[in-house]
Amino acid sequence: DVYKRQQGQWCKRMNLELSTRVPMMIRSPSHPGSHGKKTSHFAELVDLYRTLIALAIPPDDTSVTALQEDVGGVDLAPIFENPTNPASAVKTHTFSQMSRCPRPADGLGPYSACNSATLEEIAWMGFSVRAELYRYNIWLPFNGSNNYAAWGGDEKYEELYSYENSDMSDFNSFERVNVVSDPDYAPKRDELYLMLAREFDRKRLVSPPPPLPPAGPLLLSNPRASAGSTAFAKRVHTPAPALHTQLSLIHISEPTRRTP
Repeated sequence: DVYKRQQGQWCKRMNLELSTRVPMMIRSPSHPGSHGKKTSHFAELVDLYRTLIALAIPPDDTSVTALQEDVGGVDLAPIFENPTNPASAVKTHTFSQMSRCPRPADGLGPYSACNSATLEEIAWMGFSVRAELYRYNIWLPFNGSNNYAAWGGDEKYEELYSYENSDMSDFNSFERVNVVSDPDYAPKRDELYLMLAREFDRKRLVSPPPPLPPAGPLLLSNPRASAGSTAFAKRVHTPAPALHTQLSLIHISEPTRRTP
């Protein structure tokens, strides 16, 4: 039931909180002080390789050269020294990627045709960055034949959600209002966009967006969006392009349009 609750969607096929989170439990015999504790620090599955290597092999052991330096991820071992200490955090953001299902006619259930869609069929790719108080998603045209998302084009659809004062134990109580069109959130939107583009751009340098005036007070809701549904906004912008893709599937509702 947990996989069909968030936003009324099936399975983990969204760039939203419930879909992008997974249970992670690691017991390190060399860190008994961490046993039975949990942490709120950010972590990604791509970090497991470096973390397990660091926890399993003592730093002074020169007989084992198991770590491949070209793999992704970061070492989360410092968190085990004190899981509840904010100073032990090793990252401030996490990144996700999920495509829009090209075969949504029969729904998104466990037997959906989306499960057998090919890379070439995917026309839209979604990228997401999670910060402590925000999630920013962007949907870009995607060329599956070239495995390329069109960063830098005129067409894009965006989502920005604030988690401030949210009850994070109820996955249906937040990510309900898209504030990406709210001018008070424009600096945060552009900051997270730039961070996302830098993460997924493997070919070109990304130029920062033009400077913006100081932001006013942050709003916790957007009166222009309905509280019972997620709205997607389109804006025309020309940032530097980026590239990075993998095959996953999603269906989203038709977005609304926005101009700068």
